[in-house]
Amino acid sequence: MAWRSLAPVRPGSLDGVQFWPGADRFFGLCPAGEGTTYGFGNLTCARLHESAAGRIGRLRERFADFSAPVQEYLAAVPRDADVYARPSDGFPAPPGTAAGWR
Repeated sequence: MAWRSLAPVRPGSLDGVQFWPGADRFFGLCPAGEGTTYGFGNLTCARLHESAAGRIGRLRERFADFSAPVQEYLAAVPRDADVYARPSDGFPAPPGTAAGWR
């Protein structure tokens, strides 16, 4: 599952693309103009439906254990409608790997 959003904040000393990895997820931030930051998160899980209502709250919960820049960014995302979410498409299995590889 992947989430993307823009927020009117520049967390910490963010001056380029940064990634924070987790066991089954990651979150990234990228400056996107004067005081605006683009955020993107990814979670490896079974395909799920992500309704718009309550989306930012669920996103904050899913990444609650990530560091201060991610928390500052997520706190600044104004509304559920400001977060775009959709399942990530899997990749075809490379030769010689299990068919379920993603």
